[in-house]
Amino acid sequence: MRSGLVIEDERLWSEILTRMLQSFGVKTTSVATTEEAIEEMTHGDYDIVLLDLRLGDDDPYDVVTFVKSHPDIAAKTIVVTAYGQLALQMSGGLPIVPKSEMRSLYPRLCEMLGERQSG
Repeated sequence: MRSGLVIEDERLWSEILTRMLQSFGVKTTSVATTEEAIEEMTHGDYDIVLLDLRLGDDDPYDVVTFVKSHPDIAAKTIVVTAYGQLALQMSGGLPIVPKSEMRSLYPRLCEMLGERQSG
């Protein structure tokens, strides 16, 4: 079974992203802090990572810097954020899906998880 990591500090968004991954049959782990995120990425083996840039506990660059320093993780990561243009500067070149455009996340998930799009 494929596995996914959701890094999101807002409970509602965490649930939305978790359910979206689960709809692809992905076993999902959710974390809400920078420390938890880095711990999970260090010790876990995930097929996909959905990352909110602005975790309430720390500097967003901490998680992005960690991800970018691990190309195997960066290749599986999609940034999901409400911060639009600011996110372009903060994401370090990782792919971005604005929360206001969640429908555009589905095709990216299909691509990354090797699924066909329906409809």
